[in-house]
Amino acid sequence: MNKVFDWINRNKTGILTVLTSVGVAATGYLGIRAGKKSEKDGEKWTNYIPVAAVGAVTIAGIVVNHRINVKQIAALGATAAYLAANRDAIEESVKERFGEEALNNIRADARKKTADVDCRKFVAETTGNGDLLCFEGYSGRWFRSKEESVRKAIRTLDERFRDGEYLCLNDFYELLGIEPTHFGHQFGWAANEDYYDYKRDGIAIKTAFMNDLSRNEPVLAIEIFTYPMECWMEV
Repeated sequence: MNKVFDWINRNKTGILTVLTSVGVAATGYLGIRAGKKSEKDGEKWTNYIPVAAVGAVTIAGIVVNHRINVKQIAALGATAAYLAANRDAIEESVKERFGEEALNNIRADARKKTADVDCRKFVAETTGNGDLLCFEGYSGRWFRSKEESVRKAIRTLDERFRDGEYLCLNDFYELLGIEPTHFGHQFGWAANEDYYDYKRDGIAIKTAFMNDLSRNEPVLAIEIFTYPMECWMEV
């Protein structure tokens, strides 16, 4: 029994999330059922008691879950504050026990490891085409490919557009080898001369290498100069 209680305590946030999700669905179902029952036997407030009860429990679960999350965040913040506040004391203890040279070596090693960590490297999508870091400026997406693959994708997109094909950003993403998105489907280019002179100008997309000292590696920037539009399939 103690193991069961321990498991519930460790997973209480997830359990409350599931229960509140079920509660929302149950509230909707009971509301529809109560409405149909009221149509048959007349409007009675008693028909809506189950709806009110389940709704109240669901709201309570949401509130409790929110308080748990707030407490967890506060606890993490307190831990970080404690470590920051006691950094000097920890360094002094290391210095007394192992000497100032050892402390300086630890500091240098820590600085090196921190400098090597670049969060944005971890979110750069891999395409399998190469390791060159690329940045698509219109949507702010990072991915890894190679220059020739990017240029080929741009040429292919432009050729398809000049041939009269309606295209969206997701078509460009597919050619680049990165994941499509809802945003990518929402914005596109209509092969309609009232909006774009697609036969003459096409889609203007330029590339250039930019210096990014924080990464210490070349970055290929991709800039879309022919902006896509909403409702691109409706014109």
